[in-house]
Amino acid sequence: MKQSIFLVTGWGIGTVPLENLANQLITLGYEVKLADLPYLVDSTRWVSSLAKQLTEKSYWLGWSLGGQLLSQMTQQYSEQCLGLITLASNTCFKAQIDWPTAMAEDTFINFQQNYLQSPQQTIKRFLQLVAQGCADAKQLVRQLQQSLPDYSTEQANAGLDLLAVLDTQQALKQYKGSQYHLLAELDTLVPSSCSKAIIDLLPEASVELLKGTGHAFPVQSYQLIAEKVDQFIKANS
Repeated sequence: MKQSIFLVTGWGIGTVPLENLANQLITLGYEVKLADLPYLVDSTRWVSSLAKQLTEKSYWLGWSLGGQLLSQMTQQYSEQCLGLITLASNTCFKAQIDWPTAMAEDTFINFQQNYLQSPQQTIKRFLQLVAQGCADAKQLVRQLQQSLPDYSTEQANAGLDLLAVLDTQQALKQYKGSQYHLLAELDTLVPSSCSKAIIDLLPEASVELLKGTGHAFPVQSYQLIAEKVDQFIKANS
């Protein structure tokens, strides 16, 4: 019987950038359900909305905000999660008092204000940050731009509201299943220093820092990531 993977993308970019990763996992023998974020204006309903798309039992794989939401979902839906894998996903996206290894608060506030005032320009800058640190970043930005979904400012801003407040430390500590957290050395959105903090928080989890790449490593290095996911699942099945 094939293992199932529930794959959730990150904020603002839709599912197209992760289609190569999903197809590579299918080639390796998995059933993959690729899901977008809910983009409800009411951010408090995102977790329950995403949970309605869950398959009965699957490995959960999430990029950035997708990884944070899946981490949070383990508190209520852990019986459906065979194992949790996050890609470029911090426990807190915005720095908190007890989690300083994240984006500075003033940087995040400025980004959200800029987005509300000039959404198109801010998204373009965001894509540059997503691609930074990856090989041929300019080409990667063009690739991401070509598949941008048409979310309203209000819908996307609800995701920023979540990024501002989500703190998955307790959920991750309480989750009893296997965990694998992949981070990037040159990520400009999720500081690489959080890898040590996650190791300290979750000594039983597998944590890996990928050298020489940035936030978009699931898009650009999809074959490598699929192999790593496959190895983790086989080791924990």
